[in-house]
Amino acid sequence: MGFVGTEIVTQKIRNQAAVLRKYGFDERASMLDGYAAEVVRGDTANREGHAAKVYFNTLFGMSLRAKRTAMSTARSITATPFCFPASTAKSWRAAD
Repeated sequence: MGFVGTEIVTQKIRNQAAVLRKYGFDERASMLDGYAAEVVRGDTANREGHAAKVYFNTLFGMSLRAKRTAMSTARSITATPFCFPASTAKSWRAAD
C-alpha cells in the first residue's frame, strides 16, 4: 500500500468515526480517531481491520430501526473516502 492507499484507509476510518459520532457513540468514535492517526504505509498494524471491527460491532449492537438508518448513512459516507462534503458535516452539527 502506497501513499494514496494509506490516505484512503485513513479517510475511511475518519468517515467511520464521523458516523459513530453522529449516532452518539463518541467514545467509540474517539477510538477510531486514534486508529486513523496510527495508520502507516502498508497498515502493518492492521488499523483498518481493527477500526472495521469496532465500527460494525457498534452498529450491529443497535436496535433494528436505528441499525438500518445507521447502515444507510454509513454506506453513503464510507463508500467514497474522499467525498465528505462540508454540507453533510454542517447538517450533522445542526441536528445535535
